[in-house]
Amino acid sequence: MKEIKINEDEYGKEFIEALENVLEVRKKKRLVYKDTFMSDDIQFLCYQIDNKIKRLKLQIENGELKELQENTETAKDSCIDIVNYALFLIAKINRGDRI
Repeated sequence: MKEIKINEDEYGKEFIEALENVLEVRKKKRLVYKDTFMSDDIQFLCYQIDNKIKRLKLQIENGELKELQENTETAKDSCIDIVNYALFLIAKINRGDRI
């Protein structure tokens, strides 16, 4: 596997911190879900992305960009999920999967 070197001067501190959040969530969820997304069809992943975007829009409209109640998905959580689902989709496209 290719090692990725990320330079803060090239990408920016905030971007790198966000990417680290995305990777940490993926690492934790992979322990439970493994790579089951690779057996999901592309339409299902698109549905998941769309669903998360709708949830995020509602959170924004309700002024809920900050942390919500304990055990409630935050807008940040929704964003991380959107990124991860998009990366799953890219992985399947890279593998040659089509609709």
